[in-house]
Amino acid sequence: MVSPQPVDPFKDLNIYTETYRTVGDHPIQADVMIPKNAAPGSHAVVFNFHGGGLVCGSRKQPEVFPLWLSDWAIRTSSIIISADFRLVPESNGLDILSDLEVLWTWLHSSLPSRLSTLAPGHDADLSRILSLGSSGGAWCALQLGFAHADAIRGIFLMYPDLNLGSESRVKGAEAMGETNPLQEAWQVPKAEVDDHVNGMKVGDVVTVGEDFSRVRLVVGLGYYGRWQEFFGKEKVLYPFERIKEGVRLPKKVLVVHGNKDTMVPFGSSEEFVGLVKKYLPNTDVKLVVAEGKDHGYDYPMGLEEPSIREAARWIEEAWQEQ
Repeated sequence: MVSPQPVDPFKDLNIYTETYRTVGDHPIQADVMIPKNAAPGSHAVVFNFHGGGLVCGSRKQPEVFPLWLSDWAIRTSSIIISADFRLVPESNGLDILSDLEVLWTWLHSSLPSRLSTLAPGHDADLSRILSLGSSGGAWCALQLGFAHADAIRGIFLMYPDLNLGSESRVKGAEAMGETNPLQEAWQVPKAEVDDHVNGMKVGDVVTVGEDFSRVRLVVGLGYYGRWQEFFGKEKVLYPFERIKEGVRLPKKVLVVHGNKDTMVPFGSSEEFVGLVKKYLPNTDVKLVVAEGKDHGYDYPMGLEEPSIREAARWIEEAWQEQ
């Protein structure tokens, strides 16, 4: 479960907000985060995709931005690109994939010149790119890896929500007779989900979902089995299916998952790692078990946490590999 941040994760970063695409009249934005103490030079790039089940959250919502990521960026003088994307149910999975591809194009076509204006002396080393995502955001990080396997050094997935085609995800916890701790706590009624959906208009775009009602919507869509209705059924949206088809990933993939996760089953990460080993033997995949940890355990933690320390070492090794 997500805990409040003990300190501001952005206090030691210079943040420059850029619009990387516009859909209708709705700007979709990314924050370019550069450590305040970074010396001029060429810096590795880390994409950060926020959690929130692809329904809620935002690129710089403190509650879903890892404190350790800020610490690590400062230590390694890396640039973080923390991006919004269109959210379900107003948009679907194909819309999000489109946003990711436009973001990738923007990184290469626009960021270098923007950095020369925003932060003179600082360049992005586009030969050292890492794609990182937490929970639902791990889906974005992984999909970017599928699309650009040769250009991304590694993918880092925190308690990833990737088994989107599972029976319980498609049918819903209510129909499967399963419990959901947030549904038990909040008792989100079906009518609340129906009211939100019925109030949507064609062309609605939501990219920032920090309101508590969006968190309740995540729970309700899953519990009542309405997730796939809006996310979509296309095979390209389902990572497990893509792996079975042999779609390549970058050379290195790291998964960190707490074995007491009450939101995303730890077993789904074990299954993911097993599939990668079976179908993509050229990918070096590793699972780090965060012993006794629940969902979102890392957000308020620095680099001293053992599983995060191990992950940080892995990232630095990925940087060094050619």
